[in-house]
Amino acid sequence: MLWVVLGQLKHAHMAEGAGRGSMPSLELWSNMLRVLDDHGVDRRNLARLARLSKRAANSRLSEVVRGGWAEELARDGAIARVRWTDQGSQAARRWPALHARAEKRWRGSVSEGLVDSLRTNLEALVGQFPLEHPHYPASYGAADASVTGGLGHDWSPVRRIGDGGVSGLPLAVLVSQAAVNFAMVYEERADVAFSLAATVLTNLPTEGRPLPELASRAWLSALERHGYLRAIAERRADGSNFVLTERGRRCAEGHGALVQQAEADWTARYGRGVVRSLREALEGVADR
Repeated sequence: MLWVVLGQLKHAHMAEGAGRGSMPSLELWSNMLRVLDDHGVDRRNLARLARLSKRAANSRLSEVVRGGWAEELARDGAIARVRWTDQGSQAARRWPALHARAEKRWRGSVSEGLVDSLRTNLEALVGQFPLEHPHYPASYGAADASVTGGLGHDWSPVRRIGDGGVSGLPLAVLVSQAAVNFAMVYEERADVAFSLAATVLTNLPTEGRPLPELASRAWLSALERHGYLRAIAERRADGSNFVLTERGRRCAEGHGALVQQAEADWTARYGRGVVRSLREALEGVADR
């Protein structure tokens, strides 16, 4: 249900212009451009500021540079700082208004009471998380769909100070941080990243289907390499066909139980009332 709400908010931002023309997508703004400025930010600090792994931060940095929103400043032959370009600076000035329109658009499709209840319950939950999380869900790296990565060598956890200023965070950020934390709790006992179990393995019928729309080629290759998927010889116009292996089938069948265990962990960590109230708010929003 968190992902349903985040998807709705993402589409509301797209409807208001995010990801079109000179405006960045919600993901690129949240996970890179928001931490830059006109003067320049130390490149070594980008991953920590964005709450990403170094490899994920490098990937987002490359995207915003290619898109013309940021530029790298060299010193002594090395990239030392990163700042907005004129286009990036203009996008940053326009972003608050775009975001306000997007949230207003989404609120209009639900109801003020439900949205206020959702926000109150998200603040009560997210404010208890021990770590800061990305402002939009992000994986550890291109070939690793998990949140924290296998060993996490280039991921530096950022401890939350107080409640992390939850009252000042946009709703999309609160939803994102809750979704990231849930995925982390799920992955504490799972063999496959939450995102891949939820979008690929549990959505693959026995006869197989093309999957390019569900995951990146690197992630599909990783699932195949680790024995969860098997590519079959037949090819279709829209991509390769994959079928679940026996290992993949067991993972798909166990996904629901792992989700329930993760929710039980949330209840134990953050309080039964908080989790129950959030679930009720999410159900009300999702029903709309």
